[in-house]
Amino acid sequence: MPLGMCLLAFYASKHRIRASLFEHFNTDPPQPWKKMLSILPSWFGTGGTFKNRDTGEITVWDPGRRAFPWQAHYNPFIICSRQYMTAFNTNPGSCTSYWGHSGRNMKTEFRIRATLHRLSFLSLATFLVCKGYWHIITYNLPGFNDVNNPSTITGEDLARILRILRFWQGFLFSSFFPAVFGFIYGVGCMGSMLVLFLRTVWKHVPQEEKDQIMRDHREWERRNAPREANPP
Repeated sequence: MPLGMCLLAFYASKHRIRASLFEHFNTDPPQPWKKMLSILPSWFGTGGTFKNRDTGEITVWDPGRRAFPWQAHYNPFIICSRQYMTAFNTNPGSCTSYWGHSGRNMKTEFRIRATLHRLSFLSLATFLVCKGYWHIITYNLPGFNDVNNPSTITGEDLARILRILRFWQGFLFSSFFPAVFGFIYGVGCMGSMLVLFLRTVWKHVPQEEKDQIMRDHREWERRNAPREANPP
């Protein structure tokens, strides 16, 4: 239970609601490359996993960057060197074959993997809180059953059992409100995460499809609505 509460506290201190949590804008890699979908985290600074449709080659380095190093985002002097220019010119390509060209088509990608990671983290933390409190409730006091048999129990054993009983009652009542708060917070965060993700996806649905979905929903409600009795 303390581990689950610490995980929830860590999530509360680090989590920030922002649009980039559920979507980000990206450009297609140059032909004949394609970006592969994966639920695993991508390599740091690489941009994902890419596959060449012609040769079947797979790489974790974005081919649209050509020789552009990811360290250049923090140290722009890297691209001012002769080594970078030589590496860039050894792989010639058209203007639209690199990631920064304005003629590249921009597309929206929904961050399903990031959403699943956060939901999994919250599910684990909430499960630990609930399981920990349940173990407190169902704790089997050692020697408690021997109280019914006075011939086999001494005064020291009885004092020890009473001390354990007081500790158990203290943990049980003092942990009730943190456990309830942790459960409500975890479930609420997971629910809000799903609602915000679905709203982000709904925002990018074409208006014609939205209208059709709304018409189908109203038709379903009309068919399943209880019919009123005809007045006399």
